[in-house]
Amino acid sequence: MTTKERIAHNLMKHRKENKLSREELALNCSISTRQLSDIENCKCNTTVDTLDKLSNGTQMRVSDLVSGE
Repeated sequence: MTTKERIAHNLMKHRKENKLSREELALNCSISTRQLSDIENCKCNTTVDTLDKLSNGTQMRVSDLVSGE
């Protein structure tokens, strides 16, 4: 699994476990719904700044976002 796929998997898992819509999670992370969708579908490379936003919005460490199970 690539890093992009791990990030996508971990974000979707977090979103579903917390019963959040993409819109809600994107708002929590201060990114657009389109950007979150692209990340979850592995359609873009995530920058360090975006990883920081995702980490803050999900209350997950960056290392947890990029780690495999």
